[in-house]
Amino acid sequence: WGELTDLIFQALARRGTAYLLNGYASNVEALYAMCCRLTIDVTKLSLKLAPELEVAGAARVRGSWALPDGTGSIGIVTVNLPRLAALSKGEWDKFEELVRSRLELARQVLLAWRRRYERIMLAGLTPITKTYLGHLHNHFNTFGLIGLPEAAANFLRNPKLWSEGSRREVRRAIDLEKRIVELVRRYAEECEAEDGCLYNVEEIPGESTGYRLASMDAKLFKGRDDVLIPSDGVAPFYSNSIVPYYADVPIYQRALWEGEVQQEFTGGVMMHLFLEEQPDPDALKRIVRRIAENTRVVYFSITPTISVCRRCGWSSVGTYWECPRCGYETDVWSRIVGYYRPVRSWNVGKRAEFKLRATYRQAALSSG
Repeated sequence: WGELTDLIFQALARRGTAYLLNGYASNVEALYAMCCRLTIDVTKLSLKLAPELEVAGAARVRGSWALPDGTGSIGIVTVNLPRLAALSKGEWDKFEELVRSRLELARQVLLAWRRRYERIMLAGLTPITKTYLGHLHNHFNTFGLIGLPEAAANFLRNPKLWSEGSRREVRRAIDLEKRIVELVRRYAEECEAEDGCLYNVEEIPGESTGYRLASMDAKLFKGRDDVLIPSDGVAPFYSNSIVPYYADVPIYQRALWEGEVQQEFTGGVMMHLFLEEQPDPDALKRIVRRIAENTRVVYFSITPTISVCRRCGWSSVGTYWECPRCGYETDVWSRIVGYYRPVRSWNVGKRAEFKLRATYRQAALSSG
């Protein structure tokens, strides 16, 4: 907590610069983390080379520090949890049956992708990849999950759960989310043992998937008043978080709930804290330390909304659609799939999600 730390938190307060990997909640020496929400357990990776993919004389990775460049995901197949929860109508056995059937389909797709990529590599069609990677044994087949908050609401048949639900009802939803992720994780472990390749479970970013699946379900469940499909009145979407960003939840409570469920994932996770005001760096430092030391959140970001005038260059933290200096149109920037982009360039579903976000001000950081 010296001068460098002060500079880091000044940058976080002004621009949201970095992601935060919580070493208190996870063994950081066993994790490889990058990008918007990718985390990989390197203890599952093998240093051995596949003989049939060995390249004579090629430089190979040596030691666990060199492994991350030789790992990743074959691909991700996403399960539409809100739909399955709505179809189950609160019956766990029915829900589990539906989830497992969809996961089996996802498994077959992932295995087909893996076989195809291996054939391509062996045929010499990807010579650079073959030289520097050599094999795909350290790549994961990934089950992606989206819409956990909506799935919980649909399973409990309480579409107002996240806006009007009691603390007890939300507690039940968090427990249900943990149970859902645990179900998928255990299935992934079964697949790993049977297929002889790595599997993991990821909370996907869902930039376009959340909008696409919600749009399909809005048509499928039209007229059902017990189904939650969030919308701004223009476009529907599903959440890419554990506690939805449209829920008005105190920062520390959000972190507690997010951390409980994040621990069940074996792939990427992320909690964003969306700020509407530039926080005091010292206050930000205190809340980040409190989250790190007292919750089980694995990976999170500080994301101040940034407005920039397209004519005079004025900029500030906060949502300003018109420049207060010259009156011209601004670009409002925030994170989408982990990276800052102007909101006007987002798809209509993510713009709807942005419109409904419950953001935090300086007072929220001070109180936690």
